[in-house]
Amino acid sequence: MSARSLNPASLPGRSSAWDDVRHGRLYNRRVITVGLSLLGLILAQVVVALGVEHRASTVLVAVLAGSGLLYVVLRHPSALGYLSLCWLVSEKIVEYHTSVNRDTVDSLGNYLLIAALGWTLLVNLLRRRRMLSMQQIGVPLLLFVALGVLSTFINNVPLHVAELGILSTTHSIIMFLIIVNVGVQVRDLERFIYVVLGVLAVTSLVAVLQGLHVGLAWKLAGGTTSVTSSGSVRVSGLLENPNTLGDFMAMTVPLGLMLFFFGGFRGNARMALLLLNVVSLAALALTLSRETWGALLLSTLFVGLTVEPKLRRVFFHFIVPGLLVSLLLVVPFLQRLQDTAKGDLRFALLQATWPVIRDHLLLGVGPGRYGGHVALITNTPLYQQYQLPNFFYGTGGQIDMFWTHLVAEAGLLGTLAYLWIIGACFMVGRRAYRAAVTPRRKALLLGLLYAIPGTVLVSLLSTTLENNPTATLFWTLLGGLTVLAAAPDAPSLKMEVMRG
Repeated sequence: MSARSLNPASLPGRSSAWDDVRHGRLYNRRVITVGLSLLGLILAQVVVALGVEHRASTVLVAVLAGSGLLYVVLRHPSALGYLSLCWLVSEKIVEYHTSVNRDTVDSLGNYLLIAALGWTLLVNLLRRRRMLSMQQIGVPLLLFVALGVLSTFINNVPLHVAELGILSTTHSIIMFLIIVNVGVQVRDLERFIYVVLGVLAVTSLVAVLQGLHVGLAWKLAGGTTSVTSSGSVRVSGLLENPNTLGDFMAMTVPLGLMLFFFGGFRGNARMALLLLNVVSLAALALTLSRETWGALLLSTLFVGLTVEPKLRRVFFHFIVPGLLVSLLLVVPFLQRLQDTAKGDLRFALLQATWPVIRDHLLLGVGPGRYGGHVALITNTPLYQQYQLPNFFYGTGGQIDMFWTHLVAEAGLLGTLAYLWIIGACFMVGRRAYRAAVTPRRKALLLGLLYAIPGTVLVSLLSTTLENNPTATLFWTLLGGLTVLAAAPDAPSLKMEVMRG
């Protein structure tokens, strides 16, 4: 058979809203719909901020959003990934403007994850497909649970405490299983990432306005104003506090950066990504979140050494000199780093935890026994046994460091198994990146890979990977990375015609 040349006029005339934006067709109805949707998100937050004294407005927004999500999930099961984003918005933003209790939101999020997994299994059963696949995380996840069970019996941990302790570190992984089993396509993942970037843009814009002392922007904040010991005001955007905003940015800012530099976007789309990155980086600086700054810097170096050499050159040629200039010229940043040298509660917590780690080095003290929320609500006896000082309870009765808490409970073996789970996803994405062909695919993969070390490092000084909506979003992105890695990448038919 002889090859036949394609006639561009014979190709389908439909295009995505993103393509319309790229080519400047801003009058298209789909583009108008996307624009109105983003505007609706902003207006919804304004309604929440202004309706603090009128609870009906916030309840109406919550009911409409919940009903809309339920309808979309029933029509398109692949939309289950948006549960993680809705949980994040509900707990970190909306609940601070309503009378809804945080425990209620947490419980609802946990139950929805289980219900979503059940719905995924039912959909696969009806489609006569394999009901559940654990992909690359199966072996390390089962090993982590097995080590937790072994530690439970060795340390005589009550079974109900051990069950809660194991779930506190693995429950969010349910979202990964949902994403890789429900039938998410590459186009679904791209839309989800663009929505995440939309949320990042809105909360970053609010944070910058807070830095400019705009009153309405502070009404949109989820929590109270945070001030450093040197008197500098820290912004939080729409979230509860600056550190939460920093944790969210550690896994989302790289997505926007990689799409801008490596995604091959042109025209209006590239300008939109440029504005997003400028605003989000400005907001990141204004959070004065030291752990996020350090995590993103080290992530750039790590990804540059292991995945993309261009990032290594960027780190040494641009980031390091720029960082030195910022430290010398921008006083609040320098003062914030000087605060670290004066002593920090987290370092004191690490020092207080060391005897626990030393006495139970390999398997830990058992799940749910130290440092986490489960240890707090079950009144673990280890706090009195190791005579922890009173300042330990200054962080809500738990250690505000995920990896310190995990090493104490699971030991070195359990911690290595958990790192294996994350590392397995990173290696899958790394192989896919090297095999990718199109700039868009390479940029998406690189952004998702970038988010992994950033989140791991920021969790050294936060509870990002504990059972919470931020961890659920992280595992959603890792599930998306797995889906993206499994899908073949080739230049689109439209691009082939344009090149011809």
